[in-house]
Amino acid sequence: MKQSEPSTSTSQAVKEFSASKGWLTGFLKTNAVHNIKITGESATADEGAAKIFPEELAKIIEDGDYSADQVFNAD
Repeated sequence: MKQSEPSTSTSQAVKEFSASKGWLTGFLKTNAVHNIKITGESATADEGAAKIFPEELAKIIEDGDYSADQVFNAD
């Protein structure tokens, strides 16, 4: 018996994928993918609170006796 060479994806012709509207709708529903658009006016920022927040945060970290490993930058 003649053994065939292992096939690879590059040695085979690859058909271009083209999804139908029904396939795409089913995929989005199955995988709970949603398109959410936020409308309306955004709230204004409290600039005064933003200026004093770094000091308040430093006090919270110091008073809570948190280590550097427990504080994360979520900027």
